[in-house]
Amino acid sequence: MGKGISTYHRLWQNRQYSGEERFDEYEDYHGFGYGYGNGYRGRSFEIDIHEAVDPLIRQIKTYDDYRQNFEKQGGTIRDLATLSIILSKELFLESCYGQTKVALTDPGKVQSTLYEIDYGLHLQVRELCSGMPCY
Repeated sequence: MGKGISTYHRLWQNRQYSGEERFDEYEDYHGFGYGYGNGYRGRSFEIDIHEAVDPLIRQIKTYDDYRQNFEKQGGTIRDLATLSIILSKELFLESCYGQTKVALTDPGKVQSTLYEIDYGLHLQVRELCSGMPCY
């Protein structure tokens, strides 16, 4: 019985396809999705990258300015709490799959959302000598 199934499947795979006849016996469509032509065939999205990442860039600039002032002039517990609030503030990024809520405290989610916006966007986070994150 196994030989019959594999023979049938092999014959089906070797069949010459014409047009949209690319379904196998499991109703899987071979030729749809990534790797065929210009990316995802199901939808075409036009996203302005600068507009999509603007909320993230503004949030990173706000954090960076506040962090630099804190490192140069020092601060209090209240200033540390403000830095924590800035890092954990949720913002919405628009990608081809809709709006995604992200925060700088979750760099993995930010990176995956940036990848949804454009494959060339990357978020680099490193730790400074002071122990604070730098974006």
